[in-house]
Amino acid sequence: SHDWGLRQRLDPREPAIEPITLTNPIAADQEILRTTLLPGLLESVAHNINRGAKDVRLFEIGRTFRRGQAVPPAHEDRKRAPVGPVSEIVSLGIVATGSVRPSHWMEPRREATFHDMKGLIESIFAEIGARAHVEPLDDSEALDVSRSALLLASETPAGPTRRVGRFGALARAWRERFDIKPEVFVAEVNLTEIFALAPEPVIFRTLPR
Repeated sequence: SHDWGLRQRLDPREPAIEPITLTNPIAADQEILRTTLLPGLLESVAHNINRGAKDVRLFEIGRTFRRGQAVPPAHEDRKRAPVGPVSEIVSLGIVATGSVRPSHWMEPRREATFHDMKGLIESIFAEIGARAHVEPLDDSEALDVSRSALLLASETPAGPTRRVGRFGALARAWRERFDIKPEVFVAEVNLTEIFALAPEPVIFRTLPR
């Protein structure tokens, strides 16, 4: 599977993020619920680069799924393996490679960096009404930990924080998995957790045609 190293749990106390298989899927290729948005976004990056694009900046807001801690079964159900409840999460995925912004005659071309992704995330949090904080990312299968961070959110600058995501540079081995040669930065954020912090409901408006 392309996603096993990208579905890293944010807290080691959480249950491992395992694929969730549907009993009666609509189609054979839709039998597993998404646990992360990043594989689809990275496949889109590879598709664009293979067709000559150098600067690719994409995002997706979509639902991902997690299985919670299994509850010990009742006495009459002990023959069945315990299964945790499935929760639905609204997630934000972002990928960026190439120039940090469209080329302009007044500004020389500059490649996107860790700090550009950090600034983008901070601006998103500010629009929602939350504060962004970062901590070192100690371990990751898919990210270069020297240029990545754990993302936390709080309602106020000094308020209690909660882990809501991670962002940084995709490791070389994982770029090769997706057939991506240039540097690419990724982020995935649990919006459900952030919306819970927002002082007022967040309203999205449809973009004008």
